Order: sequence, then structure tokens, then C-alpha cells
Amino acid sequence: GDGSDIGYYGDFAATVQHTLEQLAYNLAVRLKKLTGAKNLVLGGGCALNCSMNAYLSKTGLFENIYVFPAANDAGCSLGAALGLNYLLNPQAELKPRISSPAFGCEYTRDQIAAAIEAYGFTAEELSSDELCERVAADLADNKIILWFQGQDEFGPRALGRRSFLGNPANRETLVRLNTIKGREMWRPLAPSVLSEQASSVMEDVEEYGIHRFMLGVATIRKEWRARVPAIVHIDFTARPHLVEKNEDGNYWKVIHAFYQKTDIPLVCNTSLNVAGQPIVHTPAEVLEIFKTVDEVGTLALGNFYLTKNKPE
Repeated sequence: GDGSDIGYYGDFAATVQHTLEQLAYNLAVRLKKLTGAKNLVLGGGCALNCSMNAYLSKTGLFENIYVFPAANDAGCSLGAALGLNYLLNPQAELKPRISSPAFGCEYTRDQIAAAIEAYGFTAEELSSDELCERVAADLADNKIILWFQGQDEFGPRALGRRSFLGNPANRETLVRLNTIKGREMWRPLAPSVLSEQASSVMEDVEEYGIHRFMLGVATIRKEWRARVPAIVHIDFTARPHLVEKNEDGNYWKVIHAFYQKTDIPLVCNTSLNVAGQPIVHTPAEVLEIFKTVDEVGTLALGNFYLTKNKPE
């Protein structure tokens, strides 16, 4: 329409969201009464609703809340496997909760090199330190980065292995990334933030079981809102993803290098796919985006670094 219906849709969405949160709260209260449990684990598609998860956390009903990163129908496969394993081996030791959902394919150096050659590109092969340093410099220079590292991730969130990255200090980054991906302009971008710095930028990031996998919302502190406008939603919240030095390898390293250059301990992160397509799976798919999307400046594909030199 002419835009006059936006307020109506906004009101409708807010009402549905409020209703969902009340239903979830009532269920949680009932669970607490029935079980006396101190921890709450959520699954199913509704558990991908970051605002609901954050609301449940703030009520303080449970000491800890944990949401599995593939909290949708796909995640049932892992639940079924764990359930069967327990039936067959009731004495088996349970592993602690997963620290990253990187369960998928990883490509060898030679597979990546062959894909780059097939596309006719020349790339520099760098050490991981040098790669992260270069990408951090490109981010600070407002380039849009294609970041393809390690194993595919299980679930709908890109958590530092198949991502578009951008500089959070420019509101324009939000427009550029939403345009590339064909997303509506009101859609926010999530920050991947160094775990040890998160609480200096945001309030309410203590619930590790939701914020580790970008499954909650937190409020950006007043003094930070103008510094990182690309990740501040209309209500001053963001959907943080806590990045761990010991578990996230090059991703932590690149954000840390960016932090050293800019004094900002976070980057914009959105899943590496274009409109109507799933998250990229192969080196060829990411090379196709690098080749066809003019707005993308740099590709970090494994240890290979490719960049476009814009004409002066």
C-alpha cells in the first residue's frame, strides 16, 4: 500500500508478540509448580523468538534458561538421537551442553583453492592472524565482508562461520546489508560481540544460555547507541551473539582485531545468503555471491583472502 497500513501491522505484530509472551509465561509458571526445577530448556520454533526468551529470563522464574541453537523442527533430529541414546544406554555419561552448533561440512584447503581457480579469481593465502588483521582493517574501512570459515552450522542462525560482516559504527551498513539480502529495512542486524566486553555495551546479557547463540534480546546502553547505530533496533535493543575466545577461533580473532582498531568490541553479523536462498553451503556458492554482488568488498574463504579494488 501507500505506507499508511504500517502502523496497523505494527500494532498487530506487537499484540501477537505480547500474547505469545503471556502464554509462555503461564506455561513456565505451571512447569515450575509441577517440577520445582531451577533450569528451563526450550525447544521448538517458538524458542527462536528472542523477545520471548528474554522476557522469560527477566521474570527470574528460573535460575538458568537454555535454548538449543537449532530450536526449530530440524533440531528434533538431535533430540530424537539423544533420546534413543538414553533409552539404549541409561548409564551413559551425558555430555555438557554444546558450545557451538558447527556440526556440518568443512572444506579442505585444496577444495577451496580449486573452487577459487574455477572462478578465475586470484587469492592470497594468509596465516589466520594476517587474515583476521586484513578483514578487521576492511571492516573499519566500511567494506562488506563475506566470511566463510570452518564447518557449516546447524540451525537458522549464522554464528561466525557463514556470515556477512559489516561495520556497526555506520547506520548505512544496515541499509547495505538488508539491500543485498532483499530484507525489509525495519529488520535489525545482530551484533557479534566479544563475550568479555558484552556487558559494557549492553544491559541484560547475563543469560548465557540464550545470548551465546543469538536467541535473546538485550538493551544497548545509552552511551553506546550513537556509536553502533547499525545494530540498534527502534526500541534500543539488539540480538547479541556472545563470541568466545576458546571456541570461536578466527571469528573471535577478527572481532578482537577490529576492537583494537576502533575501540568497538562487536561487528554486524547476518547469515550468508541472498533473498530466497538458504545459507551458503559450498565455496562455489560464496564465490558466486562475491562475483555477482557489487556491494561486497572482501571474501575470507578459509585462509584465502580476496578483495575488490574499487576504481578511484
